[in-house]
Amino acid sequence: MSTQLSSPARRTALAAGVLLLLTSIAWSASADPLRIIGGRRATQAETYATVVIGDEIDGLFEPTCTGTLVAPDLVVTATHCVVDIDEETDEVLGVLDAGTMLVGVNILDAYNDDGDFYEVDELIPNMRFPNPDDEPIDETGLGEEDDIALIWLTEDVVGVEPVPILPSAAVSEALAPGSPIIITGYGLTEADNDDSAGVLHIAEVFVDGLGPWEFSVEGGGEVDSCQGDSGGPGYVEWDGDIYLVGASSRGVENSDRSCGDGGIYTLVPAFQTWMAQMTDGEFDPADTGAGDGPAAGAGGGGSDGGCSASGLRPSAAGAKWLLGAMALLLVGVGLRGRR
Repeated sequence: MSTQLSSPARRTALAAGVLLLLTSIAWSASADPLRIIGGRRATQAETYATVVIGDEIDGLFEPTCTGTLVAPDLVVTATHCVVDIDEETDEVLGVLDAGTMLVGVNILDAYNDDGDFYEVDELIPNMRFPNPDDEPIDETGLGEEDDIALIWLTEDVVGVEPVPILPSAAVSEALAPGSPIIITGYGLTEADNDDSAGVLHIAEVFVDGLGPWEFSVEGGGEVDSCQGDSGGPGYVEWDGDIYLVGASSRGVENSDRSCGDGGIYTLVPAFQTWMAQMTDGEFDPADTGAGDGPAAGAGGGGSDGGCSASGLRPSAAGAKWLLGAMALLLVGVGLRGRR
């Protein structure tokens, strides 16, 4: 059942040690503004299918990542949002405890809105992430990192319409260089101001490069996603409708700073076969609009590209780990500018 968490003084109620841990690790230390740079606060109509992902700590909600509702009980996000990563080797050590996570919907401010929070049933990362065999196709690091994950909820979301995934056949045209992409996320909006976290921001960026599994967007120090926006959507308007096309993954490799020089997004339509396989056919991206086409594919994994942490739904192939004690140590950590 959905949960409503009390909003007054949420941050001041957190233990100082936990707060320091979250700000230093989850949001990643940086002198640059950690935000959707150059964006603005979203309106209620602009929440679309964007959701906030976080941990419940003593009855309080702490946001860590962003995601997108693609079915009434299914969210797309980034794998690095739901797994434990070795900071030195970038190796995935295991999957987080789904029991500590909540997903908030129809929320503009995760700390002050009385929105609905849903419990998580199962986490399904792509276990090929971060794909050590990945060979970038350009200087930005565009390649195939397989940074995509699914989150099953314990019940259907009420009051939010899931967004369809862009048809694969439309990808090359919709993501031609210079095409606009709408990005939204719950990252920090002011440097050195922890109280700015959890507020939904929106911005428009433009496609810079397109590969079979990922695409990059321009930064230029003006508009960009950043830490806390991980897993968040890249929306595109196509034939008068809004579609999901990307999930925020990381900053470009040829950047001088953590945020502001452009970002790389997982190309969601390219992973439709993987999504169907990892949900045992319960979710078929083709039903949302993805269809078969040039971007379709197993998305780096096939049947062995994912694993889950739950006992309630049929689990996809792969190992299972429950590392709840490490739940606060991972979001935003990595060697390649995770967001």
